[in-house]
Amino acid sequence: MLLQFFDFEVYPEWWCVTFGLFPDGKLNNDNRWDFVQTSIKETFITITSDEPKARDQILEIVRSSCIVGYNIKKYDLVILNAIYQGFTPTQVKLVSDLCINAVSQFSSKEAMRMAPFATKRMRGTVHLDLFDSSVGSLKDKEAILGLSVQETSVPFNKRNLTDEEKADIISYNRHDVFASMVWYAQIVEPFVYAKLMLCKKFKLDDKWAYIETNALLIARALNVKRCEYADAHKVEIKLHPKIEKYCYDNLDRAIVDRVCKSADTYKLTLFENEVVLADGGIHSAYLVKQFKRDRTDTPILFVESDADYVLVNVDAESYYPSMSIQFQTLSRSIPSFEGYNAILQERFTIKHKPDKTQDDMDLQLADKLVLNTTYGASGCEWLPMYDPYQRTKTCRYGQLFLLALANKLVHTLTDAKIIQMNTDSILAYIKRSEMALLDKLIDEWSTTSGIGMEKDFVEKIWQRDVNNYLLVKQGGKMKVKGGWLSQSSIRPGYVMVSPRTASVCAKAVTQWLLNGKDIKQSIMNNTDLMDFAITTTKGPTFKGVVQRMNNGFDVDMPKCNRLIATTDEKYGKLYKFKEVDGKVSYNQIPNTPEHCLCINDDMSTYTFAVLAPQIDFQYYIDRAKGLIDFTFVELTHGEAFKTHQFDYAR
Repeated sequence: MLLQFFDFEVYPEWWCVTFGLFPDGKLNNDNRWDFVQTSIKETFITITSDEPKARDQILEIVRSSCIVGYNIKKYDLVILNAIYQGFTPTQVKLVSDLCINAVSQFSSKEAMRMAPFATKRMRGTVHLDLFDSSVGSLKDKEAILGLSVQETSVPFNKRNLTDEEKADIISYNRHDVFASMVWYAQIVEPFVYAKLMLCKKFKLDDKWAYIETNALLIARALNVKRCEYADAHKVEIKLHPKIEKYCYDNLDRAIVDRVCKSADTYKLTLFENEVVLADGGIHSAYLVKQFKRDRTDTPILFVESDADYVLVNVDAESYYPSMSIQFQTLSRSIPSFEGYNAILQERFTIKHKPDKTQDDMDLQLADKLVLNTTYGASGCEWLPMYDPYQRTKTCRYGQLFLLALANKLVHTLTDAKIIQMNTDSILAYIKRSEMALLDKLIDEWSTTSGIGMEKDFVEKIWQRDVNNYLLVKQGGKMKVKGGWLSQSSIRPGYVMVSPRTASVCAKAVTQWLLNGKDIKQSIMNNTDLMDFAITTTKGPTFKGVVQRMNNGFDVDMPKCNRLIATTDEKYGKLYKFKEVDGKVSYNQIPNTPEHCLCINDDMSTYTFAVLAPQIDFQYYIDRAKGLIDFTFVELTHGEAFKTHQFDYAR
């Protein structure tokens, strides 16, 4: 199916829309769709209200393809419908204003008459809204991806547009189509591909892969019909007979009873971990807060495998889907329990095949999409799979059963320590001589439940908390979780991206921890300008952004900005502002330097060599030091103690 990316710009007496056809191409070696280059803008088609047959041209494109854009359900599809209805540019502008601010319907009789059209989308379209799998604005994404974040200089309420102003608006419009295409190509496409494979598996029309969210597509594939359940809001659960004895044998009865009777968050200290059980999952981390030097300190735990002790991660295979089968906690709105189990077993079969074909890989994508979505969808009241009692049982069974295993490991193995737990895995530190006993305990757990468990080995870990750590797997592969030492805004396998946060600092600290490479040297030798970039956005409650210059003047800035720290003191900080009852208040944008050099054009227009003399390298060095200005605690052979081997004072 052809993908036409599109975007509207609407003014009081004029509008335009740009369409861009997604090109054919292949993934590069880094699995990036970098064949979407700026030159593709030359192939775009822009249609304006000045053209006598604009409506017909638009409809011809829309009816022959899947139309793709960012936040189109709430805006562009509504504008498309207004044009389909034959509205004048002035009426289209009224609909546009109503989309943005519903209160404006009371501004005039005509606005009140047009108000119903502000929620009506163009019917019969095959469309993909990129906002469905994201948060934030398209401008956020442009800043993060290194694209231009500049906005048109033409006010959106301006009348009597000149040809030059129209050209400026069209240029801005075409750029946003290009940006949404880049966002799709680099981030979203693999997830859409998985949905297409699901349609192929279940013989559904490809259009549903674009129109439906994951949960709705899976509901369609599995023929799910929403049902009402008398026990929907029941809280108390009874452990499944398969695991009841195991949990009571290996946990204090008070813990088991508390979780069975209440879904409220439950915090406790167990096996030297601070454990948190909540109606969404479990997590724990080895306690090191007793080493805090002051209130602001967050001690970092360091553990390393050696000849006598080893870090081993045990991970339950497809834990929640497996529980849904083994403990009969699948959403009762799914009509075929056997069909769901067949998908799970097919997933296991393909996963363990030594030589996977492309068909195997495609089938695995479809299976994973089903298995990874059903649990969460069963907890959302707006979805067909909604079955909250089954969902909470799955979650709480999983918490207790995994916690019971962790507790048994500690009480059975000599000097064993639990470094962390999360939803489906346990990272343990044990004697190498007791690996066979560990395997026996895992086998018992799996035999009891019917749920498989896998092991992998870890060389070392620096753990700030369960959600922030640097880990090196056996063989040297590095894993970073959380924002503490985040190396990139883009994480493979995730459709969400994070703001740019001067990753040059995290990269330098990582090299210090791993290899003892001097932080200052790492930063001074880094020539990737994007590693120095910091992205910011004003947020919906603020009216705009200004930069306060050294001469006392405020300069208006875009709502999203990309900046680097500079030694040029004429550039000041960025402030976001709001207006309440005629009073304007300003707030500094947090985690930004005192002197900000904004680099808001496409990053390809900048060179490191030109900007390097203006970069405030000391700002980044100090920021990097702040990432490890904490107490380090080493755990070795059962004993935890302060260590100074990672202190950095240069």
